[in-house]
Amino acid sequence: MKTPTRKMDWAGLKVRSIQELRNGNGTMPLGTEYVVQENRNGLYLTAFKCEHCGAQQNVNRVLPSKVHILDNDLNKEILRFNEECSLKVVSNDRFHNRRMLITPEHRQRPEWRMNE
Repeated sequence: MKTPTRKMDWAGLKVRSIQELRNGNGTMPLGTEYVVQENRNGLYLTAFKCEHCGAQQNVNRVLPSKVHILDNDLNKEILRFNEECSLKVVSNDRFHNRRMLITPEHRQRPEWRMNE
């Protein structure tokens, strides 16, 4: 799938790790699936709950090159939604050049449900 160009477009995408990822609790194995929560100084990832123990791990500051975006319908819909949204100048005077995210009025951003 096409990699998002803007940082905000990563939020909500389901990804799979292509390397082992570490946090303060331990190491998550290769191939673990995550949902991207945000992208600031790298991706902030939340893993799905473990089937056996119910534990859920977070990993932050992950480079986008360490994950692969999964090719599924919801990810395609999120990327399509992000392409329809755009940053537009809403106030273009000399002192305030504000940009605002313009989204389609009739649509709401799709999201993964973490409790599934």
